Amino acid sequence: SLERENKGERFSLIEPPLVPEEPVKPNRPAIIFLGFVLGIGGGFGLVAVAEAMNSAIRSPQELVNITKTPPLIVIPYIETDAERAKQKSLVIKTVIILLLLGIAFVIAFHLLVLPLDVLWYVLMRKLGLSE
Repeated sequence: SLERENKGERFSLIEPPLVPEEPVKPNRPAIIFLGFVLGIGGGFGLVAVAEAMNSAIRSPQELVNITKTPPLIVIPYIETDAERAKQKSLVIKTVIILLLLGIAFVIAFHLLVLPLDVLWYVLMRKLGLSE
């Protein structure tokens, strides 16, 4: 409309446009959080579906429910020393991995989101413990 009415020659910009300080889209923290939550949920859902589709008989009671007759004999599972050692090793490895993941999370939070000392003072202020 400025060109049609020949007002374009007198058009002047009063205030220059402001450059945004941070992007509006994409919301990266929300995408990361949703990816994490949906990944965990998908993993649990996949395990639930796999367990529901498994038709293995795992106890004498399940056999009785299927055949309507009790088994003649039940052989108990005997755990060996090697299996106990393997299980203990697995538990130790799991704890170490969880500790390393926790440390990596704290470092990533410190570097990417908020320094830990600032987080500490914010928490102290919100809890009413600061002076």
